[in-house]
Amino acid sequence: MERWGNIELRFRLVPEADGIRYEQVGAALRLGLSRIPLPAMLAPRVKAVESAAGERAIRVRVVVSLPLLGRLIAYDGTVEVES
Repeated sequence: MERWGNIELRFRLVPEADGIRYEQVGAALRLGLSRIPLPAMLAPRVKAVESAAGERAIRVRVVVSLPLLGRLIAYDGTVEVES
């Protein structure tokens, strides 16, 4: 699960040959302790993949979109792990 402001996104982690794919399985609006599931046509959609990029680095690819508006943000880069 990940939260972005009042939006809660739930994922299933799917192992792949070269990394991990985050498969979105749900979205909800959080208002205090209340959780209101969002219908697919209103929910943000996230596509994300992590893979190894050397001994101490991870390649991350993320695309966030809305069904009626299209792509909101995208990131494709390498995150280096520090001690």
